Amino acid sequence: MKKIICLCILSTLFFYACNTNPKETNNTIAEKSNEVKQENKSATKINNKNTTKKTQIVNKKQEVVGSGKINWKTIAEVEQLMKTEPKKVLVDAYTSWCGWCKRMDKNTFQHPEIAQYVNDNFYAIKFDAETKETINFKGKEFNFVPGGRKGHNELAKFLLKGRLSYPTISFLNEELDLINAFPGYKQPSDFDALLNYIQKNEFSNMGFTQFKSAFTSAIPPIAKNNVRSTLKKPTPQKRNLQQKPVLQQRVKVQPGNNNNNNIGIKNIQQSTKQIKAKPKAKAGN
Repeated sequence: MKKIICLCILSTLFFYACNTNPKETNNTIAEKSNEVKQENKSATKINNKNTTKKTQIVNKKQEVVGSGKINWKTIAEVEQLMKTEPKKVLVDAYTSWCGWCKRMDKNTFQHPEIAQYVNDNFYAIKFDAETKETINFKGKEFNFVPGGRKGHNELAKFLLKGRLSYPTISFLNEELDLINAFPGYKQPSDFDALLNYIQKNEFSNMGFTQFKSAFTSAIPPIAKNNVRSTLKKPTPQKRNLQQKPVLQQRVKVQPGNNNNNNIGIKNIQQSTKQIKAKPKAKAGN
């Protein structure tokens, strides 16, 4: 009896030990996993805050506008300055209705580094391509030509090489001969490459795309988030006109009831034929 009682006591103690230890270990594991999750969440929040601060700082650097000023000259002033101090000439051909011209004035021409580089290495001319005034340039007269949207000046057609698109930046050499014209909006980093391309006379050695691929500007490019993205709308799926009627697909034949099934199928087939059939025209009285 004593042996039996001892065995019973040992079995009960072993039973309690087996049931209590796993629960305690499971609880401790769960607590540790929760602590790890909370630490990961706090770490991700800190990383997100740091990234947002960095992006805000970068965007502020890219949106520095308004502090730079280009010393714009008239054509007559540039012709006089060429006699004493020859430089290459930058001509900004614009119109009053051109939205991209105004955007380039704000973002590119007013950039401090761009304005400083232009003032140091070029004479800059702002030219209204639709001006109706007669302009004297290199001993020739250029008049207004009506037509198109609002017409254009003959000098604009010469400076833009016959392509009247705005904005267009044209460059002249020290003899006031046309080097080349570059249409389209240019952000500061791209315009920095274009200025160096002309000022360093690289246009006689290579094209601008080749020079731009090897050139690294000190001005950071505008982030893609600030540029308008043209997302394609999802095209709606075309309906399949040859799809079978839903009534025929949903019919379920039950075994054992042949008569009832035949009646049901006949009624459904008649209804589908009536739907497909076109109404006949009534005969006249």
